[in-house]
Amino acid sequence: MTESGDSIALTLEDSVQNWKIYETITKIVDKLALRFVDGGVYATELKAAGVSSPAPWTEIRDLPYLDAVIREALRVNPGIAMIFERVIPEDGFTLPDGRYLPAGTKAGINPFVTNRDFGLFGGDADGFNPDRWLQGKDESSENFQIRLHRMKDTVDLSFGGGGRICMGWYLAMLEIQKLVASLYSSFDYDMPMVIRR
Repeated sequence: MTESGDSIALTLEDSVQNWKIYETITKIVDKLALRFVDGGVYATELKAAGVSSPAPWTEIRDLPYLDAVIREALRVNPGIAMIFERVIPEDGFTLPDGRYLPAGTKAGINPFVTNRDFGLFGGDADGFNPDRWLQGKDESSENFQIRLHRMKDTVDLSFGGGGRICMGWYLAMLEIQKLVASLYSSFDYDMPMVIRR
């Protein structure tokens, strides 16, 4: 599989198999409504949005919980869990904390590690919690936008950055969103995963 294929596969695995989605998604139910399956609940967001199958982008682009589930799946399982190395240029580089890296030093960021930053993602950063991508009850809109921007910037590094960013990043995100929305609006699911038409 290619790197994009790995990202898509891992994201879909978490988006489809994580039981917490079924329970958590009902907390946002006014706008979010899919199906009730054997007493377990998945959301109504896609049904309330009148999503066609296959799901067109115009119908799914503004569905907050669908976006939250997919971003959380990408956070927990980045397609690449290795260091994106760079070589420090001739003048060296001083990190924000004051440490100096001399020229020629190889430095990098591992998305698997940065995506589990407890300071940014909370004490449950090792777990799957799509609610972290939604505005908290007592959180101001301004604070939420700042927090959301920081989380997105961190998780988006899973696709690389700068001159080495994945050229298929936007296409991969579109494919994932369309596929997850199409699957959940077309089929009922039980846990463990049993698909019924």
